[in-house]
Amino acid sequence: TFMLYTILSGETSYSISKKFGMTVDELNTINPETKDRLNAGQTIKIPATKNEAKPIIANGSLNEESNDHLYIYHSVRKKETVFSIAQRSGITSEDIYQYNPQARNGIKEGEVLKIPKPQTSDNESKARIDETQQLIKHVVRRKETLFSIAKQYNITQEDILRANPTVRGGLSKGTVLIIPRASNIPAVQKKQKEPIQFSEYRIISGDNYYQLEKRFGTSKEQLELLNPALKDGFKSGLIIKIPIKEAGYAGNEKNASNQSNAENKKADDGSVAAPNISYSRQDKLFQIGIFLPFCQNLNDSAKIVQRTASFLEFYSGVLLATEKITEAGMKVKLYTYDTYQDSKVVDRLVKKPEFLSLDLIIGPVYPENQKTVAELSAKNRIPMISPLSSDSRFVSTTPGYYQINPGKKLRLTGTADYIADKFAGQNIVVLNHGANYGDEKLIIDRLHQKLGTGKLRQYNVWDGGTTGLETLLRTNVENIFVLTEGNEANVSVAMTRLNTISKSNKITVIGLQEYTKMQSIDIEHLHNIRLHYLAPYFIDYGNTKVNSFIEKYRAAYNSEPTQYSFQGYDIALHFMASLAMSGKSFPDTNVSPGVDLLQADYNFQKPSELGGYMNRTLFIIEYTDNYEVKTTGKILGPVVTDNGEGNEKKGLEQ
Repeated sequence: TFMLYTILSGETSYSISKKFGMTVDELNTINPETKDRLNAGQTIKIPATKNEAKPIIANGSLNEESNDHLYIYHSVRKKETVFSIAQRSGITSEDIYQYNPQARNGIKEGEVLKIPKPQTSDNESKARIDETQQLIKHVVRRKETLFSIAKQYNITQEDILRANPTVRGGLSKGTVLIIPRASNIPAVQKKQKEPIQFSEYRIISGDNYYQLEKRFGTSKEQLELLNPALKDGFKSGLIIKIPIKEAGYAGNEKNASNQSNAENKKADDGSVAAPNISYSRQDKLFQIGIFLPFCQNLNDSAKIVQRTASFLEFYSGVLLATEKITEAGMKVKLYTYDTYQDSKVVDRLVKKPEFLSLDLIIGPVYPENQKTVAELSAKNRIPMISPLSSDSRFVSTTPGYYQINPGKKLRLTGTADYIADKFAGQNIVVLNHGANYGDEKLIIDRLHQKLGTGKLRQYNVWDGGTTGLETLLRTNVENIFVLTEGNEANVSVAMTRLNTISKSNKITVIGLQEYTKMQSIDIEHLHNIRLHYLAPYFIDYGNTKVNSFIEKYRAAYNSEPTQYSFQGYDIALHFMASLAMSGKSFPDTNVSPGVDLLQADYNFQKPSELGGYMNRTLFIIEYTDNYEVKTTGKILGPVVTDNGEGNEKKGLEQ
C-alpha cells in the first residue's frame, strides 16, 4: 500500500528518499515521472511501510534523529483539517500554509505536511511540568465549555488553557484535558508563568498597515517580520500574529496614567454592574437556545472552517457575556444547537423537549432557516433574536421577533435624512445612471421630500467621466456626492474618478457600508474622498470597556475578537439583561435593560402593530483625510416596511 506525498519547494529525489528511508532508484521505480524532474506541489507515492519506518511521525512528536530539528512531518489522517492540525500543534493555520502552500487548496489523507515546531523556552517547559505534577484528566462531554469545566474544578479558564495550550481554539467532545488541582495553582504557577507572546488576528476587508499599527501599537516592519504573507497584500481571512506586549490600543496610555484611580472607575471596565439590573426573580433559571450554523459535519473542508469561523467568533462573544451576566447574579443555562444551515435540521431541533421551555432564542442566522422557529416562538411567546441578517421578511408579522441589523431600506432612508439634516444648503450631487431606479430613486425621493425640489443635482459619473464631475464643483459651499450603487465594478469606477478630483478639491462622499468591504476599492481612496456612511455598529478601540473586553477575550481564546465577537457579546448581554429585568415578557414593554454595550446602542421600534421589533440606531462613520475612521454621532432612522414607513421619529445625536 502507498501513501500520497506532496513535494515541497526545494526538495530533490535524494532528500525525499533519505526522508523516507529508501533509495533514489526505489523512488523512481514507483514514480517514473520523478526521473526527469520534480515540481513543488507534485504528488508522488511513498510505500506505507517506509512511512512507518522513518521520520514521518503521525502523532506530531519530533523525530530525534531528524536533522530538520525545527520542524516535524505530519501525515494527514482521515477528517483532519489544516485548522485542527494547527490547533493540536500549537501554531496557526498560516504557519502551516507558509511551509505547505499547496495546502491552501485542501489536504488529503496520507499527505505529509511540514509543521514548524512551536518555539518554547526552558522556563515554559518547566512550568508545564510543574503544573501537571498533581493533575486530573477530564474527558470533555457534549455541551461542556471551558467556563463550565473551570467552575466544576474551582479553577480559572486560564489555568486550564495554561495546562492545555492546544485547546485555545475551542473544545470538542472527547478531548482529554489535564486539570491542575486547585491547591496547586496559586503562587508557584504565577511565578513560573511566561507572558503570552502572541495573539491571532483575522484580516478583514479594509485593513491596512496604518490601521493595524495604530490599533495594536506595532510597526509595519514588526508585522512583516512575524507575518511574511502580508508582503503579498492584505487578504481577507488571513490569520496573522500580533505581539501581545506591543498590542496596545488607542487610549491605553491615558488609561495607564489613571490606574491610581482604578478603584473609583470599576464601572468603566466593561463589567455588568449588578445594581443596574433589577431582577424579577432571583431564583429563576433562565434557559436560552443558541441556533448557529457551525456545520460540524463539514469541518473536513478548510473552506467550510473558514466560512463558519465567524459564527464561532460570535458564539465566543456570547459565552463571555454569559459569564459576565452570571457574575452579576443571573442564573443561565445555554442550549447550543448546530443548524448546519439546513431547514430540515432546524425542523428536527425545534422538536426537542426543552424547546418549549426556552426563555429566549438567539438565531437561526439565515432567514431561510428562521421560518419554523419564528412561527413556534411567536406561538409560545418566546422572544426570538435575528442576530446578523438584515432581511426583514419576518419582523412585520412575528410578535417577539427582534431584528438587530436594520434592513437596507431603513439604512438608505436614514442616510437621506442624515444628508438633509447636516448638509442642507450645500452642493449635493446624486450620482446615478441617468434613469432613477432602486436605491437611487429611494434616496432622491426622500431628499426631495426633505429638502424640496431643485435642491440637489444628478450626474452620471460612468458616462460623464472626471471632467464632468469637476464642472459640478462649487467654491463657496461643501461639495457632497451621494453614491448608492451596489455593483462593485461600477463602484470602483466611480471611486477612482472621485479620488482623482479629490486631489485638488475637498469633497465628501456619502455612500454605503458595503464599499469598505469591496476588494477592488483602494482603502486610501476612501480616506481621500472622506467617505461617510451609516451602520448599526461601531467599535471604538479607544474605549475602556472595549479594551477590557479585548483583554478578556484574549485570555479566554488566545486570539483577537472580531466584529462578530463583539456582536455576540452585545446581543447576549442586552437580551439576557432584559430577561433578568422583565422575564420573557420583555417584548411587551420594550424597555431597555440599561446595560452598556461595546459596539451597539439598540433602539427597537415596531414596524407594524402585530409584528416584532427592528433596531433603528445608525452610527455616522467617517473616513477622514488624515487616515482615521471614527464615529461623529448617531441617528434614529425611521422604521420602514416593504409597504411604506413607520414612525418618523428620528434625530441626530452627538
